[in-house]
Amino acid sequence: MNKTSASFPLQENWLLPLSLVFMPVAGLLFMGCGSSVREVHVRLGPPAPAAERPRPQEKPSKPAWRGLEQKPSNATRLEQVAYSWLGTPYRYGGTNRRGIDCSAFVRNVYQAVGIELPRTVKGQVQIGTRVKKQKKLRLGDLVFFRFRRRGSKPDHVGIYLGDQRFIHASKSRGVTVDQLDAKNYRKHFWSSRRVQS
Repeated sequence: MNKTSASFPLQENWLLPLSLVFMPVAGLLFMGCGSSVREVHVRLGPPAPAAERPRPQEKPSKPAWRGLEQKPSNATRLEQVAYSWLGTPYRYGGTNRRGIDCSAFVRNVYQAVGIELPRTVKGQVQIGTRVKKQKKLRLGDLVFFRFRRRGSKPDHVGIYLGDQRFIHASKSRGVTVDQLDAKNYRKHFWSSRRVQS
């Protein structure tokens, strides 16, 4: 009786430190969510040297036409306003930065520089003076296209920026910059007009 009662406190004192050592280890071994002891050691260990760390995945290169969107350092007020709309999504009938169509984009840009234009392509193609040759185009001239097979009037408009580039609200890409001499636009080009200030 005396031996048992005397040894009990000794066993209790001995088990307590032992349980403090084995309980965390047991917890690591039975962690959920697919964790493993090896993963835990990697997390708790010192950080890997910079050379061994995995590099972030590189972003895919931008399409070639993206390079056209570089705003010139000496941009005019009209160019600054036009470039500020880049990336705005296309929305038929839209007139603001949540979504805009081609003629509203042209109208908003010119309105910001103090020139009022009609709201529609049909109205815009009747203003100003016609520029007969593409090589005579100047910054700010309106360029018109006809993509619909039926009808004899243009259904798309953009603003010429120079160097065969123009900015417009594309149905598939929103407000963007494209090459006027690209096959698709060269094929559907209709006419160009110079807005009189």
